[in-house]
Amino acid sequence: GFWADLGTPARFLHATNAVLRNPAIFPALRSPFDADGVFVDADARVSPDALLEGPVWIGRGACVEAGARVGPDAVVGSD
Repeated sequence: GFWADLGTPARFLHATNAVLRNPAIFPALRSPFDADGVFVDADARVSPDALLEGPVWIGRGACVEAGARVGPDAVVGSD
């Protein structure tokens, strides 16, 4: 399976981007991204006037408001 040393901010960012760009390396995600590389949790709120540019992950309970631009290579955590 996928393993990464997350001991520094740079390593954490590198591993996050690796999973965003190739979710198959982390089977627990079960490839939840759409064709544009965007995942929005069912409990997240994303305005129709927000721009999501994949790869991007929007977590449970997150709120993306009108006019926001998120991505590429972005993770918006839960809540």
